Amino acid sequence: MGICEAQGLRPTMEDAHAVDTDPTRGYGFWAVFDGHGGDLASAYASKNMGAALKENILGNPECVNGEEGKVAEGISRAFESVDNRLCEVLRKQRTCDGSTCIAAVVLNNSIFVANAGDSRAVLGMRDGSTRAMSWDQTCDRQDEAQRVQAAGGQVRRTGGVARVNGELVPSRAFGDPEYKEGTRPHPVVATPEIAVLNMSASPPQFAILACDGLWDVCTNEQSVALVQRYLERGWDANKIARGLVEFALREGSTDNVTAMVLLFPGGSSSIKKVPSRASAAPMPRR
Repeated sequence: MGICEAQGLRPTMEDAHAVDTDPTRGYGFWAVFDGHGGDLASAYASKNMGAALKENILGNPECVNGEEGKVAEGISRAFESVDNRLCEVLRKQRTCDGSTCIAAVVLNNSIFVANAGDSRAVLGMRDGSTRAMSWDQTCDRQDEAQRVQAAGGQVRRTGGVARVNGELVPSRAFGDPEYKEGTRPHPVVATPEIAVLNMSASPPQFAILACDGLWDVCTNEQSVALVQRYLERGWDANKIARGLVEFALREGSTDNVTAMVLLFPGGSSSIKKVPSRASAAPMPRR
């Protein structure tokens, strides 16, 4: 695993990341968090998500046995429990920080990617192809805009971007308690969309998890081509992650940029989306 973070042109650094692995149980967790409004939400979620996932996945025999639907439910419960506690903290401190999250969980030779927001995960396959494992959750997606409006929120375009109440770009995120007052459903939720890839036959070559500081200036296909080029040069995961971040900055990204790269033994596989609570149908992005 390789990780690289850069503050870029922003006045503060609001990204965070988390890693938690247990090779003896065939389990691993990796995530990138992209904060907005401050760094409290991303810092809190990055510190607490690992324990919440272990409790809801490794603590559940049905998940340990590899039932995909149960694992997806466990991931959703972990996201929501961390968000509920975070919102309590934010309300006490009278602040409205928020954070997106892109997370990968490996269990029993399957990789589950959970997304809340507009960070993104992409797989590079051994045949050179690109597999999206997440779909940006913003009000530019018709299904997300409809969900936000059905929950009482408004969708207004500001600065050329569709936003929740004309302000927030991601329609799913940790924190942002001002959008989570009163009875459910809420316009902004932390419930992730979850995709699973079966790696039992032969795994993908690598995975890229990154915040929108990369994806604002780099397509999924470009990112995979870059990593393939770096691998041909013999770079390790940390150097590859640094290469992606440096590429984003050269291309004019003005945001914080965080990239995480996971290298697998390699192979081909099949992908499908796993239903989870409050999940929306995926739409291809970029």
